[in-house]
Amino acid sequence: MKRFRVLVGAKNIVLATPEGQRTGGFFATRFVDALDGDAAKRKAVELILNDSRLTSVADVVKVRAALTVEELEQVSWFRRRIVPAVGFTFVLSD
Repeated sequence: MKRFRVLVGAKNIVLATPEGQRTGGFFATRFVDALDGDAAKRKAVELILNDSRLTSVADVVKVRAALTVEELEQVSWFRRRIVPAVGFTFVLSD
């Protein structure tokens, strides 16, 4: 198996904030093991969609439609030792 770094983003989705619902987006990086780039993309997207930190602030059905893979990179053996990324960077557009 190969190791990949996948940067996934979503724009123009409704996010629940302390001030109410606002339009915005997010970026998230995931490191995944997969046979090829396509499998890595699918795996990273599923990890993101199943993350409770995202489901608590956004409608996953609408997020799925807005997701795009921004970057895909096969990483070296050294990057295999790095603890996987698990967070989100949220951006508000209004």
